[in-house]
Amino acid sequence: MENGNGTATCQREGCGKSHTHTLDEGEVTKKSSYEDTGVKTYHCKEADCNYTKTEDIAATGHTWHTWDTGKTTTKATCTEAGVTTYTCTACGATRTEPIAATGHNWDVDR
Repeated sequence: MENGNGTATCQREGCGKSHTHTLDEGEVTKKSSYEDTGVKTYHCKEADCNYTKTEDIAATGHTWHTWDTGKTTTKATCTEAGVTTYTCTACGATRTEPIAATGHNWDVDR
């Protein structure tokens, strides 16, 4: 039984043995992501003790974006600007940049 003070007492009839929890190095049981908190779980190393402790792993986040090479999402025409869309490779955020209208090609020799 967990005593709430970092120790446990055996509940087997007539035992009553106590021990202080000695935790392992822990393992990541849920990886953090850009937006989501992860979890690291520690287990008591005492034989037959099933005590575990968890701690949050902060979301990774980022303060800058790493943009891909972009895709033309709207093709420019003679009179209308187009659009290139760039996507952040870390979080999926997008940004756009205009593509200048191509203008007319008045090739009079045709």
